Amino acid sequence: SPYIFEDLAVTILEENPELAQLLDDKKKQDEKFSQDAQAQLNFIYQRSNHYENTYKRYPIFRLNSLDNLTFK
Repeated sequence: SPYIFEDLAVTILEENPELAQLLDDKKKQDEKFSQDAQAQLNFIYQRSNHYENTYKRYPIFRLNSLDNLTFK
């Protein structure tokens, strides 16, 4: 939720000046982004330690044979 992450985002930016600079540069280069608070929070989140790299990633594999396949 944005309202929960907002305070944490401030802390993340205070502890990571490089990320704060990246955010500032992006806001200067992209007017639409600079006016979109949700996009800015997503920008910070996706570059933070809280981001889940495996979100919506599911293991896909192929069974070549059903022999010896057991279900519990």
